Amino acid sequence: MIAVAVLLILLLLYQRRRETDPKVSGKISWLIGLAILIYVSIQLLYISRPHRNLRLSGATPTTNDDDRDMEDILPVGDTSNNKDTHHTVDKSQEYGASEVSLSDIADDNETRPVDLSLERQIKELQICRGQPDSRAARIPEEVMNNSLTKKVTFDEAEKLNQHILPGGWWRPDDCQPQSTVAILIPFRDRWKQLPMFLRHMHPFLQRQKLQYRIFVVEQYGMGIFNKGKIFNAGFIEISKLLAFDCFILHDVDMLPEDNRIWYGCHDDGPEHLSVGVNEFQYRLLYDELVGGALKMNRQDYKKVNGYSNLYWGWGAEDDDMAVRIKEAGMTVQRKLSSRVARYSMIKHKKRGRTKK
Repeated sequence: MIAVAVLLILLLLYQRRRETDPKVSGKISWLIGLAILIYVSIQLLYISRPHRNLRLSGATPTTNDDDRDMEDILPVGDTSNNKDTHHTVDKSQEYGASEVSLSDIADDNETRPVDLSLERQIKELQICRGQPDSRAARIPEEVMNNSLTKKVTFDEAEKLNQHILPGGWWRPDDCQPQSTVAILIPFRDRWKQLPMFLRHMHPFLQRQKLQYRIFVVEQYGMGIFNKGKIFNAGFIEISKLLAFDCFILHDVDMLPEDNRIWYGCHDDGPEHLSVGVNEFQYRLLYDELVGGALKMNRQDYKKVNGYSNLYWGWGAEDDDMAVRIKEAGMTVQRKLSSRVARYSMIKHKKRGRTKK
């Protein structure tokens, strides 16, 4: 702005001088041209500075190499309407049924790779052992009761997890994580349940020594909820950020009760995690049930072509996903019985059933 003001002043002086003494107009023109050349050179130099990508992404330039690398590969999302600055709430545009297409995602070899500088930092560390043994498996009853009944604000949840990086990102610093996991939360007006979920899940995931990021994907507008479309839109946008090993498609009201429920990745097909839920007396209601918490790697999600975009409301999109998995030649895995893979549901007002 200062440079522009100087140029305007020079132009005014040039105009007045030209009116009084035409002989000096050539010298002033030369000076103005030189000033413009210097101004353009400074702007080009500033734009090419190394921290330009950080500035454009909304991240703050830093001299700490670790922080800079993390912000380079995981730019901070738009949290202007989010009450919790540690978790991205994606208020994306409305996706039409034909617009949420997995064909928009690049092939695996075109996906943005994990930052190699981060890999070099942990290459000397041993592989994390994240799966606990049975002696420390069950989450204590008093902890579960607190998670389910004690309300918490976003500020309080943030204070309990001050080591979480912006965007809901965490990785262990004492070992090399086995998996890089994206947790997708379809969201609509669950402001009481969301901080309760975050308070419970961050310690749970960190005990498993995973490199993970929690994504809260919110449907635009006030229309009927479409969880399948939200999952698809989230998958497409998240795939542009980082080559996550797998995705956990997770309802915001479901809290795991046992540390043996492994949120890390594997390659032997989709896995239904929430086998037993307290509201259903910890019984699997039917074999095709995959709702609550479903784990899929990136290739399998594309193989089934994601969720259907056609179910509006609550319920049937999960049954449709079970059919897609079967038709793709895969079987839904349940590695743990309902005696172990137990979840408790945070109380909330339920929505109406699905309309297609």
